[in-house]
Amino acid sequence: MKNSILLLTLLIVFASVTDVSAKHFNKTLLLTDTAKLPHVIDGAISEWAAIPFTADKETEISVAVDNDNAQLYVAVKIPNQRTQVRLMKFGMNLFIDLKGKHREGTTIEFPIKSTVADLGQTNQGQRDGNAAPSPQDIEQIKQQLGVRLIFMKVSGFEGQENEKTLGLSNENGANIAFAWDDAKVMYMEYAIPVSSLGTTANLTGKKISVGLKLNVPDIAAQPPRTGTGNSTQIVAVPSSSSARISTSRAPSLIDPTGPSGNTQRSSIQEIYIWNKYDMKF
Repeated sequence: MKNSILLLTLLIVFASVTDVSAKHFNKTLLLTDTAKLPHVIDGAISEWAAIPFTADKETEISVAVDNDNAQLYVAVKIPNQRTQVRLMKFGMNLFIDLKGKHREGTTIEFPIKSTVADLGQTNQGQRDGNAAPSPQDIEQIKQQLGVRLIFMKVSGFEGQENEKTLGLSNENGANIAFAWDDAKVMYMEYAIPVSSLGTTANLTGKKISVGLKLNVPDIAAQPPRTGTGNSTQIVAVPSSSSARISTSRAPSLIDPTGPSGNTQRSSIQEIYIWNKYDMKF
């Protein structure tokens, strides 16, 4: 009976993910008490208007970070549908480095990386993301890989020894919500308990790094090319707070940009996007 109830629940959630008319998933109300900004973890980012997003030119992913005494919030905007297809197929990791570097110890994987079997079921012409996906391709991928959008994997948090697979709603853990708007732009919101990162006393004034990694398919790893990496930095100060956010790109581990810094990487190579953020309480 328990197994039947669980299966029915998963089918209901899966149907909501693949329903084009559904706009918000996993809506959770979480209020800040530092920035005086109410965060609703629902995949919509209207409440983030006062906080600047920093954009990555190659992927068109934009990221914003905020915190209060209870939660660290991360909002991600993904307008490029090729990028959406890539992360739904191959997965994406969010990293938090409390030392402000580019370490990958504390991790949330969402969407979860697809297996070779999953990829074999999807449109072969879209395998490496080089062709622009059609609306039909997007909906097909949602349906075929929708189960990847109802779970996350977490590792490296305070008091956690092993990797865990969780649902998107967790009373005492990380929460994620995502949505598409009418223009097919994808949004993700993360709420991560401050207590899972450390004590408020130890985190106050810390310049942490928040990173995203767009994964590659295991079956399509390519040898590295010669050349040195390229990095950029953008700095922004929110008008409503003193928190400072800066963004930098770490070179790809598989295929860095060319010596001139102008060589665009293929979409099947790892891409890192790093943000620096000052914790304020």
